[in-house]
This record gives sequence, C-alpha cells and structure tokens, in this order.
Amino acid sequence: MKVYLRGVRLQSKLLAWAVSSAIAASAASVSAQQPTSEADDKPRGSAGVMLEEVIVTAQKRAEGQDLQRIPLAVTAFTSEMLEVASVESVTDLGATVPNVYFATNSFTPNVPDMNIRGQGTQSSIPSDDPAVGIFVDGVVLGMLNGANLDMFDVESAEILRGPQGTLFGRNVTAGALLLRTKRASFAPSANAKLTVGSNGQLDVMFTGTAPLIGNSLAGKVALFYQSTDGNFDNVNTIAPIFPVVLGRNVKLKKDLGESESFYVRPSLRWVPTPELTIDLIAEYGEVDGENGLGVKGIQNIAGNAGLPDFDDNKQVSHSNNGINELTTKSVTIDATYDTAKGQWAWVTGYRAVDAFNLVEVDGGALDIFQVALDPENEQWSQEIRWSGRPFSSESIEATIGGYYFTQDVSYREGRHILAGLRPTPLLQGLGGDIDHSTWAAFGRVSWGPSERWLLNAGLRYTSEEKSTQQSLGANCDPLNFAACNFGILGSQDWSSVGGELSAQYFVSDDVQFYASYSRGFRSGGYNLRNAAATVDPAYDEEVVDSYEVGVKSDLFERLRVNVALFRAVYDDLQRTVLLADGSQRIENSGMATVDGLEIEANWLVSEVFAVGLSYGYLDGGYDELDPSALNGVNATRAASGLGALTTSQFDLARTPRSTAALALTLDQPLSNSGVISYRLAGSYRDSFATNDANTLYAPSSIDLSANITYRPPSDRWSLSLWGKNILDETIVIAGSDISFFDVLSIMPGPRYGVDLRVSF
Repeated sequence: MKVYLRGVRLQSKLLAWAVSSAIAASAASVSAQQPTSEADDKPRGSAGVMLEEVIVTAQKRAEGQDLQRIPLAVTAFTSEMLEVASVESVTDLGATVPNVYFATNSFTPNVPDMNIRGQGTQSSIPSDDPAVGIFVDGVVLGMLNGANLDMFDVESAEILRGPQGTLFGRNVTAGALLLRTKRASFAPSANAKLTVGSNGQLDVMFTGTAPLIGNSLAGKVALFYQSTDGNFDNVNTIAPIFPVVLGRNVKLKKDLGESESFYVRPSLRWVPTPELTIDLIAEYGEVDGENGLGVKGIQNIAGNAGLPDFDDNKQVSHSNNGINELTTKSVTIDATYDTAKGQWAWVTGYRAVDAFNLVEVDGGALDIFQVALDPENEQWSQEIRWSGRPFSSESIEATIGGYYFTQDVSYREGRHILAGLRPTPLLQGLGGDIDHSTWAAFGRVSWGPSERWLLNAGLRYTSEEKSTQQSLGANCDPLNFAACNFGILGSQDWSSVGGELSAQYFVSDDVQFYASYSRGFRSGGYNLRNAAATVDPAYDEEVVDSYEVGVKSDLFERLRVNVALFRAVYDDLQRTVLLADGSQRIENSGMATVDGLEIEANWLVSEVFAVGLSYGYLDGGYDELDPSALNGVNATRAASGLGALTTSQFDLARTPRSTAALALTLDQPLSNSGVISYRLAGSYRDSFATNDANTLYAPSSIDLSANITYRPPSDRWSLSLWGKNILDETIVIAGSDISFFDVLSIMPGPRYGVDLRVSF
C-alpha cells in the first residue's frame, strides 16, 4: 500500500493568525484617532495603495482602461502595489488572487507552475504547451523555461482569469499573465534596491533612465544580481556512487540550492514625432548553480532508505545537489502611432532560451532516478493591430489585428536509473525537435447603445502547424545525443475559431454588472518525453467554453468589491498520463466541467488602516474519460496498491475546493519623522490531488507573511523587514507517484530578510 500524505492540523495556526489579525485591528483603531500631518512632503503610507485606480491593457485598447470598467475577472498590480506586498517573483503573484496558484515547477527552478481556476501545466517538457499564457511587454513566452521572472523592474502585472482566446490566442484556456517592464523616460531618475536575507540571499538591483538626445531619445538600463546558498539542507551523507552523472560532474554538500543569477535589460525610447513612439527593449540573463528544490521522497523502491523527515521543511535527502543552468536573450520592439481616429500598434519579439538541469527526482539518499533536462528554444513573433473609433459615433470602439509566431524547440533528456541498486546504472536517452508556426487574425467591437449598456463581441481565427522528429529511449545514447536515431517523424496542422460575447450594464459610474461567454483553445502537439515505442506522441488541441457573470463595484470611495461566478467546460482535455513503467504520455483524456466563485474586496477602513480579502471556490470533475486515459490512471492506482475509480470519482488534479487570502495594512505616522507601515498577509488553500490518478494528496495549508517598512519624510528611501512562510507550514507544490518512488515537492520553510530601496 502506498503512503498518503496526512493532513496538517491547522487549529493552532489558524488561532495564531486570528490573534495577529486582532492585534493589528486593535492598533488600527487607536492610530485612526491620531491626527496626521498635512505637510506636502509627508511620506506616503501603504494602506491606500491597494484601492487606487488601476489602468490595465487586458483589452488591447488604444488607451488603457480602468480595471473596474472591463467585463473580465482581472487582478492587477502597479509597481507600488508589488512593493507593498513584497512580491519578489512571478511565483509570489498569485498569493492573494482567488483561484490562482503560482509556484516553482517541481523539478526545474526557472520554470513557473501556473494554475488558474484549476487548470494549468505542471510539466518540465517544453513541448507541453501552457494553459496559462505569460506575456512580457506584449510578447508571449513560447517556452516556460526562464519565465520565473523577478518583479524589480516591472511597471504593472495583470492576472486575467478564464480563457482569453480572442485577443491573446492559443494557450490561454485557463488565463493569462501580462507583465510590462518600466520604459525609458525623459525625466532623469535612478532607483536601487539591496536585499539581504536568510540562507545567504543577496539581491542587488539598479535602474537608471535619462534623456540621450533632447526630447526625442531616452535611454534606460536595469541590472539585477542575486546569489543564495539555497533554502534546503541536504542531510544525505552517502558520497555519490557515480560522481559523474550523464556526462556532468556532481557534488554532494549540506546547503542545497547554491546559485547566482545576473540579468541586464537596456532599453531605448525614441519619439521622432509627437504621434510615433518606439520602445526597444533588450535583455540578457544567466543563472548558474544547483537545482535546489525541495523534492522529498515519501516512499521508494529501496525500502524507504535514506528518506528525509517530512515534518522538517528544510530537510531533503538527495544523492547529489544537481545542476541548474540557464541563458536567456530577448529583443522587443513596441511601437505605437496615433491617428485622428485611433492608434496603430506593432509589437515584434525575439527570444532564445538555453537551459540545462540535472534533477534528483526520487527524493532519497540512494541513487534511484536522476534526469538531465536539456531544452532549447528560439522564437520570433509579430503583431500589428489598430484600435480606436472607426466611425463618427463615439459609441463604437473596435480593435482589429494580425499575428504571426514561429519557434524551434529542441529537447534532450538523459535518464540515470537504479544506480544505487545495480553495479552499473541503466542509461536512457530520449527527446526530439519541434518546428512550430502559427498565424491569426482577430477583431473585437464594443457598442454602447445607451449610457448604461455596453455590448462586446470578438472573433479570432488561428492556423498553426507543427512538425517533429523524435528518438525513443532505445535509440539514443544519453552521453552522445548527436548519435540519436530519430525514428519518429510527424507533422500536423490545426485551425480554430474562438471568440467572445459580453454585455455590461452600469448601474452607476461605480457599479457594473456583466455577463460573458468566451471560447479558447490549447495547442495540439507532440510529446517530446515519449519513451515507449507503442505510444503515439501526437495529441490534439483542447477547447474550452467559459460562461461568466459578475459585478464590479466601488462603494463610498473606500470599499471595492468584485464578484464573479463562472462555468468552464473543457473538451479533449489534455492530461499527462504517467504509466507504471515510468513512461509518460500526453493525450486528450475527455471532458470536464469546472464551476466556481470568486470574491475580491479591498476596504480602506481609515486613512491608516486597510483590509484586503479574497475567496475562491472550485467544484470540478470529469464528465467523460477516454477509455485509455481511464485505464492509464487506474493502472497507476493498481501499481500503488489502490483500487480502481470510476470517472465521476476522480478529483481534478491541482484543483483545491477553496482558496482564501487576508491582508491587513496599518500605517503609523511619526509626525515629522516619517511613517512606519505594517502588513500581515495570509493565504489558505484546501487539500488537493497532486496527480491525475489521485494517489497522492497535498494537505491544506496556510502561508503567512509579514513586513514592516519605514519611509522618511523625504520619501527618497525606505527600509523593510520581511518574513515569508513564518508559520513554517508544509506547503506542497506537486507530487509524483511511479513504480520506483513517491515524492512530494514543497515550498521553502521560513525566510526572512531586509530590503533597502533608494531613489535618486
């Protein structure tokens, strides 16, 4: 019988959270009675930041739109909001957003695991197209390696929940994350940030911008350096049996996760005429270090030898510390040209990624299963669109455009198997290449028949083609991929029509009701981790139809409440089936329906005290499962000593029933000496199945963070003390169950640090 992870008892931690909240609220009531200085140079506190008007680009209008005016479930952050919430990277963004969970991928630190409304991609295979699209400065990231980005130089972040196929195209069946970096400015300025944290964390960041040629050309540079000793202790004392694994030297030491990162982002803004603005943004980044993730074995083929203590969130037991290497290069041109009736926009992007990971997969002291992942990607995309008012009537707005994207993906995987139980390890190599191109035409129209009503309709046609060559495990030497025999060749093409319909009714300028329907799709393709000759690597596209009703309201100038109810119906749902022999396939497993509720509220209780609250509810399940998919997951259950389930008995993987978040922010003015801001934020997530076979479950968890920030009267610098996961909670990211082992991946335990920010 396989071992289930037991649930964590939360009563004492919930009590601690409640007591902390009560103390903060009590302090707020006292501070609210104290007079505050009205001096113009009074430093700004944090309480009112989350209730400010946010302008978003989610609908690709010529001018940005107020978040509260669009018929979408969107959570947006300005750079100031990101600072207040101590958001360090992409994986921190989802902490306060209902039905959103962003984390680091189980085995690859530079890959985010993105889940929105119960759907996402938990895979390190670059051919497994994401269900949540990531767009940086308008350019989609075709491969998620290198997408776990830092937030230091980010101007805004928008999380769009639900399919966004009309304007953003393929692979947004769950939602999209839009990031916009800060642009070069003609107003000279410079900003620096220094972070010193636990586990040897050192971050050094700098941005500077200034005019170069009058009012026509400005330049900017952003620099980011980070180093760490890692967040985990490797308690394994057994020297590596094979100090060279898959052609790479490995090491074993206590601190797990030693790493250095460096990024440079130069940019130019050219304004040759008042109507034309061209931004050129380049980036180069390097990461070099150990793998450094908390992969904890809970059972293995070696009779549980050398497994870590699961209740110790810093402890792992790996046979070596792994390797994590990444190089990224990108160039983006973002140009706009204003006309009398609207605006032309042209976005061209190039990105290249070269990564290598040596991963300890089995989570135990003995060398059972190690994998070398070697993906490369080169992509190029171009979008041109016009948006504005095509007619004399002010009641009609339109957006039309065309899009082209192409990428070459190369993936090689070497496997080093059962070395701790055999005189020599089993070696296996697999992988392949994919050439991918797609083009699309899209349009969206908004019509206001009256001051209260707004009707919207959109349509997108997409055509894409993928071709592949692949090797099977028996045909590829993992130490010499140049000698691989690519015995599988294939080519497929698809076309798809998606769109949206929505209606908005504005009760007043501050309250709207909306209803919408949208259709999106996730690309078909080929599984590059195809290790079995009898398994077809091809799979078809996934389609989702989403229905949503909601209300957005700003009340009494102090309270913002947004509510959404939705139903998403998935057809040809793509699922990764992990077979008992360790091989893996991606197939269209059937149909599923996810119903849900989302509530977001921000309340400025007083000038110095604010409360943020969110709640998400999901009720999802399979309507139909393809017989081969049902047999596959039940075969995994049988290998785990568990009984078979029927279609309706399976829980959708990574779909917690409830998620919730609470944030309390208190400002303490210090007369003429500045202001101290206190923030306590916690998020809760229900237990959920970590895999499709439902053999492993993550426990429910609370993630509590806090920070204290001081700003002087000049507001030119700030000092913050912060802590994350301060309850030392066991927060499971994902889990794997195959015949060799069971593992669960966890987030780090408590982390603490100090941020110093300076503006010039």
